[in-house]
Amino acid sequence: MFMLLFITLTLSKSYDCGTDVDCTMNGVTLIVSGRWVRKYRRDYNRRRSYIHWEDSFSNCKFLTKIAISTSVTSIGNSAFYSCTSLSSIDISNNIISIGDYAFEPCTSLTKVNIGNSVSTIGEYAFYNCMSLTSIDVDTSNPSYSSLDGVLYNKDKTLLIQYPIGNSRTSYSIPPSVTVIGESAFWHCTSLTSINIPDSVTEIDDFAFESCITLTCVSYEGTKEITNIGKEIFGFSSINSIHVPDNYEKDTFATYKIIKDNKICDKDNTDGAEPKMITTIIACLLVLIIF
Repeated sequence: MFMLLFITLTLSKSYDCGTDVDCTMNGVTLIVSGRWVRKYRRDYNRRRSYIHWEDSFSNCKFLTKIAISTSVTSIGNSAFYSCTSLSSIDISNNIISIGDYAFEPCTSLTKVNIGNSVSTIGEYAFYNCMSLTSIDVDTSNPSYSSLDGVLYNKDKTLLIQYPIGNSRTSYSIPPSVTVIGESAFWHCTSLTSINIPDSVTEIDDFAFESCITLTCVSYEGTKEITNIGKEIFGFSSINSIHVPDNYEKDTFATYKIIKDNKICDKDNTDGAEPKMITTIIACLLVLIIF
């Protein structure tokens, strides 16, 4: 099967594309064509040809944009790992699967568009993408969905990933969600408040880890969430959770509770405290200087 791949570069330079492949420069666009590309693997399944790359363009610091040809149906594990200049990616309707760590940590990646054919997204596919503000899924995709730039499974019962570069300071998890996935909010440094609905029955490991500005978390349920993973608020400022007056337990996992019916996303006074302290310190410094 013949394949054509266009890659936009920030500068003109040669690139080792492998054997039996033609690489030509046209301005700032590298055109890669041929039957085989470096580290590509061809698999056959029910007489259909799949082209898959794994670790192919890992650490290509000069890549800024990619356009994947229709002959490619799978993006392999770590395919674009640490392509730190890559700013956007349209995962078209011909792509069926995205491998583990496929775009980790593409620190310049701001937006991802996922087509209607993707049925598998691997672990940590967009992990540590510090500039990512939105993950948008085609509404006709049968396996995945998105809402306000957040990635879910189709029926929005599993929250898979919150885009950690989003500038929102507060977020209410939708009432359809029953499971908050592993590291779903990892390193969301803009969030100061989170509200967890009573529909949630499971919070996986490290769900809110390294959310260093998070100061207010509320849970709307009255029953204890029994399936809670490790270090869900690790490396954050959270040491207590706001719950309803009639919450049945005295703790939330290993965290203290405050029975005050507070909904953090709507009444985020806790989140304002660090800003107030910062303002007071700044004023004192001005007085000292002048």
